[in-house]
Amino acid sequence: MNIVFVSYFKAFFIIFITVILSWLTAKMLISKFSFLITPTFELAMVVCGTLLLLTAGIGKLGWQFQSLSGQTPADSLNDWLFFSLTIVGAWLIFTEIFIKYLK
Repeated sequence: MNIVFVSYFKAFFIIFITVILSWLTAKMLISKFSFLITPTFELAMVVCGTLLLLTAGIGKLGWQFQSLSGQTPADSLNDWLFFSLTIVGAWLIFTEIFIKYLK
């Protein structure tokens, strides 16, 4: 049971760091690259973030080749891709939210 709490704490911490980085990215974009922030750019951030999150979720749910031990290179690659796509997708969406808020 303790491993469950540790796992959720790690997930919360990683998402918290992602939110902070998104806020910092939004502030930087607004202050130094405000000419880039167009409605098309904002839409692209949301669409790309959503696509990454959906790809990660559907890819993880549809993982039919997982071994029983979960220690094969394919399992490790799947876990790494899920983690990476989820973090980048969340970062893009949070950044867009903060751009809207800080503008």
